[in-house]
This record gives sequence, C-alpha cells and structure tokens, in this order.
Amino acid sequence: MYAIDGVWEGPTAALRRYYRDSAGQFRVDDLVLSTFGQGRPGDRAIVGVQFGNPGEVGVALCHGICYGSPEPVTIARSADGGVTWHDLFDLEAGGWGSLLAIEGDTTIIRGPTADDWWSFQKVTPSGRTVLALPAGILPTADTVGAFGAGQRVAVYSEDRRTIRDLLSGELLLTIPPAWDARQYSASFITRAGGESVEVRLLSTSQEYREGYLAFIDTSSDAVTDVYQWREADGLSGVSIVGWITPTLAIGRADFDQADYLPNTVSFFHGIPALIDLQKGTVSPISEFLPQLTKKAGGPQPLLVDPGSFARVVTGADCLNVRSEPLLSASVLGCMADRVVMARRAEVATRGWVAVTTPDGRDGWASSEFLELFP
Repeated sequence: MYAIDGVWEGPTAALRRYYRDSAGQFRVDDLVLSTFGQGRPGDRAIVGVQFGNPGEVGVALCHGICYGSPEPVTIARSADGGVTWHDLFDLEAGGWGSLLAIEGDTTIIRGPTADDWWSFQKVTPSGRTVLALPAGILPTADTVGAFGAGQRVAVYSEDRRTIRDLLSGELLLTIPPAWDARQYSASFITRAGGESVEVRLLSTSQEYREGYLAFIDTSSDAVTDVYQWREADGLSGVSIVGWITPTLAIGRADFDQADYLPNTVSFFHGIPALIDLQKGTVSPISEFLPQLTKKAGGPQPLLVDPGSFARVVTGADCLNVRSEPLLSASVLGCMADRVVMARRAEVATRGWVAVTTPDGRDGWASSEFLELFP
C-alpha cells in the first residue's frame, strides 16, 4: 500500500510504502520525505502525488509553503515505484495549483498563468500550454481525478450531474437523478476486472453524520451496490483505494478513538482500513490504531498493489533483470535497492525468480538478492 503520511506541506509529510513480509511482520519503506522546515537551502515539501502507468509515480515538491504563498514547485518522477527519482521541471513562483496526472515527462496540472488565474495546463520540460477544453467543460470544473491508462482526467459538469473526460469531453458517467448532486464525491476504481466508480454520498440528515458508499458500473450507469455508514455506529467517511479480492478492499475510514484506545475521549480520526463488502464490515488496520489520536489521523492510502512480490536487497548496487534465467541472457533493466517487483507464477529455475519489472516487463532475477513475499 502506498500512502501519504503526515500533513501536506508539513515537515512530517512523507510518501511511504507499507507491506507485510513473509513472517507477517509489518514493514515500511520511506520513498519521499519532506525536508521543508529544517532550515536548509533546497528544502522541499510534498504537495501532490499522482500515479501514472505501471511503476510510474509523480510528486510535486514545493520550495516552501505553497498554499497561500507564491513559492516555486518542482515536479519529480519515478519509473520504479518510487525508489529512484529525477526532477522533470520547475514551476516558477506563483505558478502552482495541483498535480492531476503524469505520463513520462508530461504532466497535467491546474494552476494560474499570466492570463488566467485558474486553468488546466499540460506541462513538459519544454514549457506549458493551457488546454483547450471540450464543449461542456468549464475552466472552473471540479476534478474527480486521474483514471485508466495515461493522461485521462475526469471532471464534474457544472451541475455535477455528469462526469466527463477532461481532454476528449467523453461522457463517463451520469449520476442517478434521485441523488443530491451537491452531496456526493466520486473516484474511479477498478473492481473485479472492470472499471467502476466509487461514489461517496453524504446524507443531508443529522448534520452529515451518516452517508453511503455506492458503486456505479460505468458501462451502464447502473448502481450495483450501496452500503451505509453512520457515526452512531462508530464509523464515518468510508472510502476505497484498491482491492485485495473482488469483495475485500483497502481504503480509509474515520473511527471513534474511544472504541479502540483506552482512556481516550470520543473523537473521530481517519486511518487505513479493511472494507469487507461480503460481510458488510469496516475494520481499522491494527498497526495504525495508535494514530487515531493524531490531529491528522493516519496515512492516506493512495494505491494498493496486492499479490506476491519480490523486493531488491543489494545495498548500494542495482540488480539486473534478464530476459531468461541465464547470466548470458540480455538485461532488461537494472533495479535499484528496495525496488519492488511482482512475482510471476512461472515455475522458478534454481537460483532465479520470475518477476515483472515496475514498468511491466517480464524477466528473471537472481534469488540471492531478493526478499520474497507471499
């Protein structure tokens, strides 16, 4: 699970990877740590994260406090799941808004320009251009988020009754007419092999102390499942990030700390959670329970990558991934220490493990320099 921990722009903000090893121990890898606030030249703080194609991660790093202050921002990219990084380009002071999507050295952001205070823009190392928006999409449109492969960004229509592709204007989803368009938020997720939309619908009763988690099939606009949560049951604000099985997901939810931590007052904070749709339960992930007392709560999950994997353990050197389980085979790439690769079901050859690199290439790596996880 990839997650942002700490408060955006704060000195504790970090992009981290959480997982369990083969012995069931909980492990954490620091991928990007904010350094702002330490008083050193070049200090930078995380203000945005986006995942692109397989293995691709983009971060926006502000050279100070960006929100409310016109500081420069650097966009950096990783092609190996967040272990090694290189800076793509800098946005000048006052040019920052939000990072919406990344693919290669191209990003889509939202931010001010000399002629427009708030616009959608495509930015590359050679410069930035304001996007020409399709009919029906306004420059002020709220964003749903990135989805699918590449640079697709979904936005709400002005009346929030529909969701469209920012670049093409393609209609992606129509919200059921019975729902209050002012009281929902949506995110695209992949469920059971198909694209669907997770919709968080807030009830207007009891001062938003209850709500619903609903799923809509994008191919038919049909509502497939609806689940209710209530603060009266010790639960609030349930959202899903990714799936372990077709009915078991990882996400985030607000729990009442008094239900889990002794000698605490009743107060809700968000931490990562397991959402079991078959049982109809939402349970906090135990390792994050102590963070229920933190003002910002626990980490915000961004991406879940289930399945068996192998973690490179070479120290300072990188590990060659070869096209065949032979030292004489061609090298597909050299993976840095701590890079995580998916393990394939192909029968292993002595001393070799069948892996898939972060960017999706199938190959073989020496088992001597790998930690294997179930």
